[in-house]
Amino acid sequence: MNIIEAIKVRRSVRSFNGASISETDKEELTKVIEEVTDPFGGRVTIRLKKFDMKGGYKPSTYGMIKGA
Repeated sequence: MNIIEAIKVRRSVRSFNGASISETDKEELTKVIEEVTDPFGGRVTIRLKKFDMKGGYKPSTYGMIKGA
């Protein structure tokens, strides 16, 4: 499958049950994040953040925008 085919058949599935990510999944994600590079071979900064959903703050974007 090439990138155009992947774009055409993609679908988004989201379900939230309130459960935290498992330690195994967190470790696996961390390993992948450490190996990720941009298209030019540069390092990419990705941080896993933990939010207290019972508190007053709930994330409303896919990322944090500094200086916007």
